[in-house]
Amino acid sequence: MLYEKESVGKRIGQLRKSYGMSREEMAEITGKSVKHYSDIERGTVGMSLETLLVISSCFKVPADYILLGGSGRQTEGNQKMAKDAEEWRALELLRHLPPAKRTYVLQSMEVFAEALANGSQKI
Repeated sequence: MLYEKESVGKRIGQLRKSYGMSREEMAEITGKSVKHYSDIERGTVGMSLETLLVISSCFKVPADYILLGGSGRQTEGNQKMAKDAEEWRALELLRHLPPAKRTYVLQSMEVFAEALANGSQKI
């Protein structure tokens, strides 16, 4: 089965941006030249399984998310990919907290979300 290199590259780019990383940093992490890494993000070249695993490990997301997008299907549009990347990142941050702190963070998020939903400009 072939994968859609352009969609995969867009997801990788969204993940990289959500982590505030540069292409140069990712090229170094993956052991690729900046040009080759940029070509992966543009979807003009494929990548090896090893590179896929390095990228998924770096961003703490499953490899199938990178290949298929959220919930095992291919996603369309940068906005959806950015949302998925942000959700994965939030889940990963929560996953590493002890249960009591995780509960505290989730309760705080509920307060912030409610305040924002009600139009509050001050939190």
